[in-house]
Amino acid sequence: MKTCSINVRVEKELLEQLQSFNVNISELVRKALRLEVESIRRQRLKENMAIASAALKKISMAQIVKDIREMRGSR
Repeated sequence: MKTCSINVRVEKELLEQLQSFNVNISELVRKALRLEVESIRRQRLKENMAIASAALKKISMAQIVKDIREMRGSR
């Protein structure tokens, strides 16, 4: 896996506090970025599911049954 470097500016006081707690800042940032990406993916999935659900609600059960029977008959 290739990596790239990013620069972040934080208040000096915050950096000093993190260092005093022996926080691995690089790992903390990597984890936060992974969590943010996962959060965005889940949100977009929910949005896509809502769109698909709305579209499927427009199709009647009778139409679904008819289409399945037609597909089975064409085999």
